[in-house]
Amino acid sequence: MDLLRILLSICVFCISAYLAVDLFVYGFSLPVLLFCIGGFVLVHFLRPKKSSVDDGFYEIVDLVLALPYRTIATIIRNIGRLFRDGDGGVDLDI
Repeated sequence: MDLLRILLSICVFCISAYLAVDLFVYGFSLPVLLFCIGGFVLVHFLRPKKSSVDDGFYEIVDLVLALPYRTIATIIRNIGRLFRDGDGGVDLDI
């Protein structure tokens, strides 16, 4: 069952990566951006958390699949901190 989840998450990751490249090559499109982000989030939930296979290849695949989700989550957290902290490092003059 873990192998099926890994293969499915790799397929969704490849489609999302293609959509990310599509955003730069063919111009910006909001639906493409939303499907791209949604695909990376779906990969995060599809991939198995602990695998019965202790293989270096699996560890590398797991790292590559987790990287976009971690990046998106970090960006959202930093934007939230920017607006939550009134005395943050960035001062907005309105």
